[in-house]
Amino acid sequence: MIAGNPAAAERTLTEARDQLQAQGHHSGYMADILTWLAEAVYAQGRFDEAEQLTEQAMAIAGADLESRALLAATRAKLLARRGSFAAAMQLAEEAVKLVAATTSKALLGYMLLATAEASRLAGARGEAAAAVRQALEIYQDAQATALADQAKAALASLTEHTATAAQIPTEAAGQ
Repeated sequence: MIAGNPAAAERTLTEARDQLQAQGHHSGYMADILTWLAEAVYAQGRFDEAEQLTEQAMAIAGADLESRALLAATRAKLLARRGSFAAAMQLAEEAVKLVAATTSKALLGYMLLATAEASRLAGARGEAAAAVRQALEIYQDAQATALADQAKAALASLTEHTATAAQIPTEAAGQ
């Protein structure tokens, strides 16, 4: 996922899940694998499958803050896709708060990107851009180049859409 290749991540995570299942593991680690697998599947547009994976992960997830945060972030994006914006934003904020209490800055950036996705889907592009900018700053400070590049692309996509939307009334007025 860090390299921006969700299909490759899916293959690796599926293999890890299958190996853990074959060994009879149904632990928090399996929940982490399932949650990251849900993220990889979500990134490929397979939202129903992503939701099923988060449900499986929730059934075995432990009390680990990072696992709970990632699950909340993934579910927030799925809720936003279904139009449940208030619930999505509440979950996204919960994910950010959970991770903010840890030392994992990269994961905090990821939670901010999930918040941005939920905000974008809710039509709150300004809030989405602000969350992406925060994530970008975290990634740049950590010198996480691949993640910073993903945040830059997300920000460019948001600002392109906003600029295009702002031009429409002007162009229509001239016709």
